[in-house]
Amino acid sequence: MTGTVTATSLNLRGAPATSGPIIAVLRSGTSVTILQQAGDWLRVSTGAEVGFLSAQFVKVDSATAAAVAARAAPLVAVQQPAVPPRDNGAIRADGHHAFTPDGLVFAYRSPRGFHTSGATSLGTYLAAPGATVNAMPPSKLRVAQAVSLNEGNLEAINSYDNSFMSFGLFQWTAGPDGDPGELAGLMDRVKRRDDARFHEYFRSFDLDAVITHTGKLTVGFLTLKGNRLDSPDAKAPLREAEWAYRFWRAGHDDTVRICQIELALARIDAFYDETITLPTDGTTRSVNQYITSEFGVSLLLDEHVNRPGHVPNTLAKGIIDYVSDTHRADPAAWTTDD
Repeated sequence: MTGTVTATSLNLRGAPATSGPIIAVLRSGTSVTILQQAGDWLRVSTGAEVGFLSAQFVKVDSATAAAVAARAAPLVAVQQPAVPPRDNGAIRADGHHAFTPDGLVFAYRSPRGFHTSGATSLGTYLAAPGATVNAMPPSKLRVAQAVSLNEGNLEAINSYDNSFMSFGLFQWTAGPDGDPGELAGLMDRVKRRDDARFHEYFRSFDLDAVITHTGKLTVGFLTLKGNRLDSPDAKAPLREAEWAYRFWRAGHDDTVRICQIELALARIDAFYDETITLPTDGTTRSVNQYITSEFGVSLLLDEHVNRPGHVPNTLAKGIIDYVSDTHRADPAAWTTDD
């Protein structure tokens, strides 16, 4: 079954969504083999690549249109499996992309590693039937969802910056240089919730996590083959395509997703009840007395994700400046404009 690209240029994507990674750009008149139709998307082969095209920009040859329709299926039928297959050393990368064991692009190469934004946003996950978040506060979920739009999807990966491996909704990292990171805390949470799942995605590949500090933020080091990754050289293997795939793969698992969401919500508690003391009169109040809107908390949370040492200090500076200008020190008397 064949079709012809009608758009001037059309993105061939690694997933059936506009957020799917771009594998190639096909020009008008390009002929493709149609493997399956799913709603607004076609899974096609160009001969060199397999991926997804928006169906509205592909003219299906009339002789095979009926056959394509007969094979049409719900979108779920052609999405990645709930959890992609184990790699078993079969991950391939070229100068621009990294490929799954079955040949789909899952990440892009950067000078020092790989990256992908993932395909499943927190909002998409929460809206799906059977999402197991019934006991989670809706207000906190909305805050986490807002921040994740600026940080990442559930399968998001970044292994090219100075933290060697960043993963998930809030891009938890292995830590820069020889420092610990919060990725170890996320992995430890997965381990404690479901050791079998942890073994499947991490320990079976000789990756583990050692926690060095617990509190409002849990941090630690990853270990590989029993060796602590506590230096740039030791962390360097995390930049390889295999590890990008393994974390990306883990991001498809419901247990790992729930742990991500739990950790994201816990991040709010890491600063929301911290105290701020005004040097003018020594009055002490908590952050939650000053900032009560979901929008305001989202802004603070995003700063806390990227620079946890800055919150609530930057907020305190803003409040001090505001009180100095207005002499309105008691937030209980503030209006929305305040």
